[in-house]
Amino acid sequence: MIEKILATPELTALLRDEVEENNVFVKLDADFYQDNGKLDCQKIINLSVDSYYNSLRLPITPPSPDNILVIKRGDNRFALYIIELKNVAKVSRLDEENIRCKYKTAVDDFMQERFSDSFLKEDVKITDFNIWIVCNRFSFLGKELTDEQYAKKVINNGVMEKLLLSKPYRFRGKISPITFQLSGSEVC
Repeated sequence: MIEKILATPELTALLRDEVEENNVFVKLDADFYQDNGKLDCQKIINLSVDSYYNSLRLPITPPSPDNILVIKRGDNRFALYIIELKNVAKVSRLDEENIRCKYKTAVDDFMQERFSDSFLKEDVKITDFNIWIVCNRFSFLGKELTDEQYAKKVINNGVMEKLLLSKPYRFRGKISPITFQLSGSEVC
């Protein structure tokens, strides 16, 4: 899978060394980096999916997640992470419908249509399939809150619940719900 991605100019233009946007980030294990600070493309690929859709200059750009990580886990075995990074002070600023559409675009359009020759290779096994929403620490975390205050700040019309309980995504026999992570979470 990684070899095919590296042989596709449209995809190599999307390679990034960091998973970061607006001070929200996912930490990648040090073993994924070369001595020069670049990702070792034999072990991991980080694609900026959002950059791809923005570059198409479509009249209406479909919502898309920030990154897709492809991690080699053995001979023809790979883990996938689809990651959306959000820097929001309040849970109410999360648009759950837009976020769900981003993951749908990544799975249905990016991986299964536009770049199916890279992501749907028959001789490749997907070991893990993960859908992450990564947010900064909300201002109320770490404070003593009553159940009522927590419900008001976190549940807030069910935005977080709707995301976490939404229908899981499927890709090549693997299923992943949306998983909430705090900025600084590590992929190893």
